[in-house]
Amino acid sequence: MESIKDFWDTYEFDPSQSLDQKGFGSVYKGKDKRTDDVVVVKSTEMHPNFDDGWIWRKYDEAIALQHKNLLPYIAAYRFEGEGMVSNFGVMPYVERLSLNLLDPNDLTDEEKVDWINQVLDGLHYMHEQGHVWQKLSATHILMEKSAEDYVLKFINYGNKQPIPLVFFSNYEYLAPEQFGDPTVLDKRTDIWSLGVLIYWLYTGQLPFGRKTTRHPNTKIEERILNRPIPDLIDLIPKPYKTIVQKCLKKNIAERWADCGQIIGAIEKQSIANSTKDTVAEQEIELSAKTIDNEPDRRYLRKPSKPIIWWQVLLLFGLAAAFGYWLSQKF
Repeated sequence: MESIKDFWDTYEFDPSQSLDQKGFGSVYKGKDKRTDDVVVVKSTEMHPNFDDGWIWRKYDEAIALQHKNLLPYIAAYRFEGEGMVSNFGVMPYVERLSLNLLDPNDLTDEEKVDWINQVLDGLHYMHEQGHVWQKLSATHILMEKSAEDYVLKFINYGNKQPIPLVFFSNYEYLAPEQFGDPTVLDKRTDIWSLGVLIYWLYTGQLPFGRKTTRHPNTKIEERILNRPIPDLIDLIPKPYKTIVQKCLKKNIAERWADCGQIIGAIEKQSIANSTKDTVAEQEIELSAKTIDNEPDRRYLRKPSKPIIWWQVLLLFGLAAAFGYWLSQKF
């Protein structure tokens, strides 16, 4: 497309009906006029002094990412004119039911484990492609119904360079390094956010607080930088408690190096638990067999010997002799 007019000739959406009023830019439900397909249009307008093309590159580079847990980008556009830069990213439309709208207490343990595995799988794929999400949060994960289960879909991904702090309207999932030197940001930054997500799934609370009018971003930042993980960590079962503890190390060098390490730790624990269960089952079976095969103690007693006839005659003879002796003596 050569101009923004070409864009409006191709896509239509109502700029007054944003699906997301948070942060820079907005997300709109629209339509591709060429195909009548329902789409989502992500629109961001900025002054040229603050836009070197990184937003467009984010959308454009994300088009190449193809994974079941990523809501794919269809197209990316950037137009300059009249003192503003307009960036558009186009994605297929799905009902915007985000993970953030759920109460984790309503989820089963099986659902939590499944969703953690899905996030790990999608995040591991992105990292392998050289992308650091930096916006991993329950708000940026949508749930798409598939048969009887949900498939989690990531949005606002595709970053190969640090996102300036000014582009975050909410600090709840940010890692300590995102408040400091952006050059140290890497996949371990997403590992921190993963720890926050798992903590929330099992406790129903965010480890460093939820943003409110009384609890603004400045207080959340102070807690992230200076406070330890709250005591609710004990509500998280193994192996996820150990995983969260290492995810939320304030020193980036002390965290898990990548998602592969976390996946390996979960598999190792699962194998260990499976082995323990198998041993326990074998012990129960052995105990049952021992009880079943144990002979009745009634049959362990030595049987009484039958009395033989000559023993009876001998007894009577002795008694008669003894009686005769007594009669003679007295």
